[in-house]
Amino acid sequence: MRIFKLSYCAITLAVMMIGASEARADLFDFEPLAPTFVSPPAAVSTGALTSLILSGPTVDVAISRLNGDRFDLVSNTGNQADKPEPYGLISLDPFFDTDGSWVLNFSTAVTNVSLDFGDYGEDSDNLTLAAFDGADLAGTFLGGSFRSIATTLTQDFTGNTISFGAPGIRSVRLSGSSSVDFDSVYFDNLNVTGAVAVPEANALALLSLVLPVTGIMASRWRKK
Repeated sequence: MRIFKLSYCAITLAVMMIGASEARADLFDFEPLAPTFVSPPAAVSTGALTSLILSGPTVDVAISRLNGDRFDLVSNTGNQADKPEPYGLISLDPFFDTDGSWVLNFSTAVTNVSLDFGDYGEDSDNLTLAAFDGADLAGTFLGGSFRSIATTLTQDFTGNTISFGAPGIRSVRLSGSSSVDFDSVYFDNLNVTGAVAVPEANALALLSLVLPVTGIMASRWRKK
Protein backbone atom coordinates (compact mmCIF):
# COMPACT_ATOMS: atom_id res chain seq x y z
CA MET A 1 0.00 0.00 0.00
CA ARG A 2 2.86 2.36 0.80
CA ILE A 3 4.32 1.80 -2.66
CA PHE A 4 0.98 2.68 -4.23
CA LYS A 5 0.84 5.92 -2.21
CA LEU A 6 4.35 6.85 -3.25
CA SER A 7 3.54 6.05 -6.88
CA TYR A 8 0.41 8.17 -6.71
CA CYS A 9 2.37 11.11 -5.32
CA ALA A 10 5.09 10.73 -7.96
CA ILE A 11 2.54 10.59 -10.80
CA THR A 12 0.73 13.66 -9.46
CA LEU A 13 4.01 15.59 -9.28
CA ALA A 14 4.95 14.58 -12.81
CA VAL A 15 1.56 15.65 -14.20
CA MET A 16 1.94 19.04 -12.52
CA MET A 17 5.39 19.43 -14.06
CA ILE A 18 4.08 18.52 -17.51
CA GLY A 19 1.54 21.34 -17.14
CA ALA A 20 4.31 23.96 -17.18
CA SER A 21 4.19 26.53 -19.98
CA GLU A 22 6.68 28.64 -21.85
CA ALA A 23 6.31 31.82 -23.91
CA ARG A 24 6.59 31.49 -27.68
CA ALA A 25 6.37 34.23 -30.31
CA ASP A 26 4.52 33.83 -33.60
CA LEU A 27 5.64 36.06 -36.48
CA PHE A 28 3.11 37.09 -39.12
CA ASP A 29 4.87 38.82 -42.03
CA PHE A 30 2.08 38.35 -44.64
CA GLU A 31 4.58 36.79 -47.08
CA PRO A 32 2.60 33.58 -47.78
CA LEU A 33 -0.50 35.59 -48.76
CA ALA A 34 -1.52 36.82 -52.20
CA PRO A 35 -1.56 40.61 -52.67
CA THR A 36 -4.86 42.32 -53.42
CA PHE A 37 -3.23 45.55 -54.65
CA VAL A 38 -0.35 45.63 -57.13
CA SER A 39 0.83 48.98 -58.52
CA PRO A 40 1.24 49.04 -61.45
CA PRO A 41 -1.10 48.08 -63.06
CA ALA A 42 -3.57 49.30 -60.42
CA ALA A 43 -3.42 53.03 -59.71
CA VAL A 44 -5.32 53.06 -56.38
CA SER A 45 -6.00 50.60 -53.57
CA THR A 46 -8.79 48.13 -54.30
CA GLY A 47 -10.15 47.65 -50.76
CA ALA A 48 -10.58 43.94 -51.39
CA LEU A 49 -10.61 42.85 -47.72
CA THR A 50 -12.81 43.50 -44.68
CA SER A 51 -11.19 40.80 -42.52
CA LEU A 52 -8.12 38.60 -42.49
CA ILE A 53 -7.35 35.45 -40.48
CA LEU A 54 -3.72 34.58 -39.74
CA SER A 55 -2.91 31.15 -38.29
CA GLY A 56 0.25 30.60 -36.25
CA PRO A 57 1.77 27.72 -34.29
CA THR A 58 0.69 29.22 -30.96
CA VAL A 59 -2.12 31.69 -31.69
CA ASP A 60 -4.46 32.76 -34.49
CA VAL A 61 -5.08 36.43 -35.25
CA ALA A 62 -8.24 37.93 -36.75
CA ILE A 63 -7.68 41.36 -38.32
CA SER A 64 -10.51 43.76 -39.14
CA ARG A 65 -11.32 47.48 -38.96
CA LEU A 66 -13.97 49.43 -37.12
CA ASN A 67 -17.15 50.13 -39.09
CA GLY A 68 -16.20 47.41 -41.57
CA ASP A 69 -13.68 49.62 -43.35
CA ARG A 70 -11.81 47.88 -46.14
CA PHE A 71 -8.10 47.34 -46.68
CA ASP A 72 -5.57 45.52 -48.85
CA LEU A 73 -2.49 43.38 -48.89
CA VAL A 74 -0.12 45.46 -51.00
CA SER A 75 2.65 44.08 -53.17
CA ASN A 76 5.92 45.82 -52.30
CA THR A 77 6.96 45.97 -55.95
CA GLY A 78 6.69 48.58 -58.69
CA ASN A 79 5.53 51.86 -57.17
CA GLN A 80 5.74 50.31 -53.68
CA ALA A 81 9.26 48.92 -54.01
CA ASP A 82 10.97 51.48 -51.77
CA LYS A 83 9.99 49.88 -48.48
CA PRO A 84 12.93 48.55 -46.41
CA GLU A 85 13.97 44.90 -46.65
CA PRO A 86 12.23 43.69 -43.43
CA TYR A 87 8.87 44.53 -45.03
CA GLY A 88 9.44 41.81 -47.61
CA LEU A 89 7.09 41.48 -50.57
CA ILE A 90 3.69 41.90 -48.87
CA SER A 91 2.40 44.44 -46.32
CA LEU A 92 -0.92 45.49 -44.82
CA ASP A 93 -2.33 48.54 -46.66
CA PRO A 94 -5.00 50.87 -45.14
CA PHE A 95 -5.31 53.38 -47.93
CA PHE A 96 -8.71 52.44 -49.38
CA ASP A 97 -10.31 53.77 -46.16
CA THR A 98 -8.02 55.83 -43.96
CA ASP A 99 -10.47 56.73 -41.19
CA GLY A 100 -11.02 53.35 -39.53
CA SER A 101 -8.97 51.99 -36.63
CA TRP A 102 -7.70 48.41 -36.76
CA VAL A 103 -8.90 45.61 -34.46
CA LEU A 104 -6.78 42.53 -33.77
CA ASN A 105 -8.42 39.59 -31.98
CA PHE A 106 -6.38 36.67 -30.63
CA SER A 107 -7.64 33.09 -30.35
CA THR A 108 -6.05 32.79 -26.90
CA ALA A 109 -4.69 35.25 -24.37
CA VAL A 110 -1.24 36.60 -25.26
CA THR A 111 1.39 38.49 -23.29
CA ASN A 112 3.00 40.74 -25.89
CA VAL A 113 2.11 42.33 -29.24
CA SER A 114 4.46 44.24 -31.53
CA LEU A 115 4.48 45.26 -35.18
CA ASP A 116 6.31 47.48 -37.63
CA PHE A 117 4.58 50.45 -39.23
CA GLY A 118 5.72 53.06 -41.71
CA ASP A 119 4.85 55.51 -44.45
CA TYR A 120 6.36 57.48 -47.27
CA GLY A 121 7.61 60.95 -46.29
CA GLU A 122 6.38 64.54 -46.27
CA ASP A 123 3.91 63.99 -43.42
CA SER A 124 4.18 62.92 -39.79
CA ASP A 125 2.31 59.87 -38.47
CA ASN A 126 1.23 58.78 -34.99
CA LEU A 127 0.05 55.36 -33.87
CA THR A 128 -1.62 54.34 -30.61
CA LEU A 129 -2.00 50.72 -29.45
CA ALA A 130 -4.65 49.93 -26.81
CA ALA A 131 -4.94 46.41 -25.31
CA PHE A 132 -7.99 44.71 -23.71
CA ASP A 133 -8.58 41.41 -21.92
CA GLY A 134 -11.75 40.66 -23.89
CA ALA A 135 -12.45 40.00 -27.55
CA ASP A 136 -13.48 42.88 -29.83
CA LEU A 137 -12.02 45.52 -27.49
CA ALA A 138 -14.30 44.45 -24.63
CA GLY A 139 -13.41 43.84 -20.99
CA THR A 140 -10.72 45.61 -19.03
CA PHE A 141 -8.35 48.09 -20.63
CA LEU A 142 -4.87 46.72 -19.92
CA GLY A 143 -2.81 49.67 -21.15
CA GLY A 144 -1.14 50.71 -24.36
CA SER A 145 1.67 52.52 -26.11
CA PHE A 146 2.27 55.40 -28.52
CA ARG A 147 4.82 55.83 -31.32
CA SER A 148 5.43 58.43 -34.03
CA ILE A 149 7.12 58.91 -37.39
CA ALA A 150 8.59 62.35 -37.94
CA THR A 151 8.00 64.48 -41.02
CA THR A 152 10.69 64.21 -43.69
CA LEU A 153 11.52 66.45 -46.64
CA THR A 154 11.53 63.58 -49.11
CA GLN A 155 9.29 60.72 -50.20
CA ASP A 156 11.59 58.17 -48.56
CA PHE A 157 9.90 55.45 -46.51
CA THR A 158 10.24 55.92 -42.73
CA GLY A 159 9.22 53.36 -40.14
CA ASN A 160 8.98 52.55 -36.46
CA THR A 161 7.89 49.67 -34.20
CA ILE A 162 5.10 49.74 -31.64
CA SER A 163 4.69 47.15 -28.88
CA PHE A 164 2.90 46.46 -25.62
CA GLY A 165 3.08 43.66 -23.08
CA ALA A 166 0.71 42.53 -20.31
CA PRO A 167 -0.81 39.21 -19.18
CA GLY A 168 -4.15 38.25 -20.71
CA ILE A 169 -4.34 40.33 -23.91
CA ARG A 170 -7.23 39.13 -26.09
CA SER A 171 -7.61 42.11 -28.46
CA VAL A 172 -5.90 45.35 -29.42
CA ARG A 173 -6.92 48.51 -31.21
CA LEU A 174 -4.52 50.39 -33.51
CA SER A 175 -5.49 54.01 -34.08
CA GLY A 176 -3.47 56.33 -36.29
CA SER A 177 -3.33 59.99 -37.15
CA SER A 178 -1.13 62.16 -39.33
CA SER A 179 -0.70 65.71 -40.53
CA VAL A 180 -2.57 64.69 -43.69
CA ASP A 181 -4.95 61.82 -42.88
CA PHE A 182 -5.99 59.19 -40.31
CA ASP A 183 -4.65 55.61 -40.15
CA SER A 184 -2.33 56.16 -43.08
CA VAL A 185 0.54 53.78 -42.33
CA TYR A 186 1.52 50.39 -43.68
CA PHE A 187 1.90 47.45 -41.26
CA ASP A 188 4.18 44.45 -41.28
CA ASN A 189 5.97 41.87 -39.08
CA LEU A 190 3.31 41.32 -36.45
CA ASN A 191 4.84 39.48 -33.48
CA VAL A 192 2.50 37.88 -30.94
CA THR A 193 3.78 36.10 -27.84
CA GLY A 194 1.60 33.41 -26.26
CA ALA A 195 2.08 30.59 -23.77
CA VAL A 196 2.11 26.89 -24.67
CA ALA A 197 2.29 23.82 -22.43
CA VAL A 198 5.69 22.17 -22.65
CA PRO A 199 6.50 18.78 -21.04
CA GLU A 200 9.61 19.02 -18.90
CA ALA A 201 12.27 16.37 -19.40
CA ASN A 202 12.39 15.61 -15.67
CA ALA A 203 8.65 14.99 -15.57
CA LEU A 204 8.77 12.59 -18.51
CA ALA A 205 11.69 10.74 -16.95
CA LEU A 206 9.82 10.44 -13.65
CA LEU A 207 6.74 9.04 -15.36
CA SER A 208 8.84 6.53 -17.31
CA LEU A 209 10.18 5.17 -14.02
CA VAL A 210 7.00 5.23 -11.94
CA LEU A 211 4.45 3.80 -14.37
CA PRO A 212 6.22 0.46 -14.98
CA VAL A 213 6.76 -0.05 -11.24
CA THR A 214 3.13 0.76 -10.51
CA GLY A 215 2.02 -1.72 -13.14
CA ILE A 216 4.17 -4.51 -11.72
CA MET A 217 2.97 -3.90 -8.17
CA ALA A 218 -0.67 -3.83 -9.30
CA SER A 219 -0.18 -7.15 -11.07
CA ARG A 220 1.34 -8.77 -7.96
CA TRP A 221 -1.42 -7.39 -5.74
CA ARG A 222 -4.12 -8.94 -7.96
CA LYS A 223 -2.41 -12.36 -7.79
CA LYS A 224 -2.50 -12.44 -3.97
